[in-house]
Amino acid sequence: VDDHLVARELLQGMLEPEGYTLHFAANGVEALSLLDDAQPDVVLLDVMMKGMDGLEVCRRIRANPRWQGLPVLLVTALQDRTSRIRGLEAGADDFLSKPIDLLELRARVHTTVQLGRIRRQLQERERFEWVVMSSNEGFLWLNDQGRLEGANPAAEAWLDMQTLGARLAQRPWLDV
Repeated sequence: VDDHLVARELLQGMLEPEGYTLHFAANGVEALSLLDDAQPDVVLLDVMMKGMDGLEVCRRIRANPRWQGLPVLLVTALQDRTSRIRGLEAGADDFLSKPIDLLELRARVHTTVQLGRIRRQLQERERFEWVVMSSNEGFLWLNDQGRLEGANPAAEAWLDMQTLGARLAQRPWLDV
């Protein structure tokens, strides 16, 4: 997201050869409307833009539950400590300084994309665990050796288990 065409073209020339699929926006409003359709792994966001600046776009990304986990890299010519602190307070994950160094860009984008994927996997796991633990259906889980490792509350109630951990401690040989 950058209001300068030349800056967008520069990023395109640096990242497309790396195999990234890119979506561009010329301003904050356009960027926010693009997020649901594009579903990016990372947002590179210029700080100083006309209209809605990058800090406000970042705040709005963080305020939206669908996008909260989306990594945001602020791209800025601002070098002062106060500007960087304001960026972090807005919810930025990292910074890239202009002029952009190709090797630094590649490293930060790669790392940020990987961290974003891990973050999404953890969020999906948390949602899955909530569904299992809240379910009225009983669920048991086994380890790779087929030994019982856990049960949700419904399964514990159905199997009349006080607490799974205590039962397994009493009978470590229990193999289900």
